[in-house]
Amino acid sequence: MTEVDDPMEVMSAEDHHHCNKDSILEETRKKIKDLSDEDTKIADIQLSMNKDSKNAPAVEPTTVGAEGADECSIHVAQVDYEATPEELQAHFMCCGVINRITIICDKITGQPKGYAYIEFANKEAAETAIAMNDSQFRGRNLKVTAKRQNVPGMSVRGRGRGRGRGRGNPYGRG
Repeated sequence: MTEVDDPMEVMSAEDHHHCNKDSILEETRKKIKDLSDEDTKIADIQLSMNKDSKNAPAVEPTTVGAEGADECSIHVAQVDYEATPEELQAHFMCCGVINRITIICDKITGQPKGYAYIEFANKEAAETAIAMNDSQFRGRNLKVTAKRQNVPGMSVRGRGRGRGRGRGNPYGRG
């Protein structure tokens, strides 16, 4: 058996394990404190931003009727399936103020269908956006057109003969 100069140097495995847990606990506490400090900084920044926005001149939101909304809207096809409204907003921001972006999704699966509608604050912005036809967005050429006008009284199928069997004998073939 060897002699040890300092009795504190000899630790049992249990003591070593306990010491290791304490250091991990201290590191965790330090990380929590850092995150708390960061959260406080973010809250201060948000508070100052809210104060700045209250001091800014008020901009009245544009409200347009259904027909006006159609005139101020565009249809965008060939949209990447993983695109977000924020990305589309960034792409069309140069055209003017955007009121709303709607990415159309499948009712059953919830997956995007690859097209969107963008409503602008005014007709001039929509016309500027139409000029962006064939622009590159996420590696795809967008197809930008004016939104089709909604016509009251027209159903999706139009004013056809309905869902009947058509002409001829209603009781059978022929």
